[in-house]
Amino acid sequence: MSYKQITFIVLFLLIIVGSIQSQNSNPNILVFSKTAAFRHKSIPAGVTLMTELGAKNNWNVSFSENSNDFTDENLKKYNVLVFLNTTGNIFNDLQQKAFKRFIEKGNGFVGIHAASDTEKEWVWYNEMVGATFKDHPKVQNASLMINKFSKHPAVDHLKKEEVFKDEWYNFINPRCKIR
Repeated sequence: MSYKQITFIVLFLLIIVGSIQSQNSNPNILVFSKTAAFRHKSIPAGVTLMTELGAKNNWNVSFSENSNDFTDENLKKYNVLVFLNTTGNIFNDLQQKAFKRFIEKGNGFVGIHAASDTEKEWVWYNEMVGATFKDHPKVQNASLMINKFSKHPAVDHLKKEEVFKDEWYNFINPRCKIR
């Protein structure tokens, strides 16, 4: 995944954090990048980007690859968890329960790229993310129809149809309908 692709994905992070920022002027964000399966070479670029975004937007950004950070006590320091290319089964039962309680309290979550390739056997997580990574073909172009009905700034600047070159994922057990 390229720096440009990470930047595009982080646009969605900006939207979520922007919502939280209206409630909290200096959101506390934990960027988690532990891998127990494939490790993406772009993780350092994502860390750099999140550091830059934190400085630019006055976010308090912390980084970790330690699953032991997933306790109620530690997670209460954060408003948002960002899974940056996490893969594989990375949590024990207690860590899963702490993470679930964090989300149930109304805190934010952003999964970047391979986050859908994480905790494949944990039904709750997969339902929260929406689908589970299966595989992907080679990097290729795809034409996307852009729904601009909401006039949201994340898509308002785009044309009705856009072509993007990316690593398009195939999913198993999607939990939502794609239109």
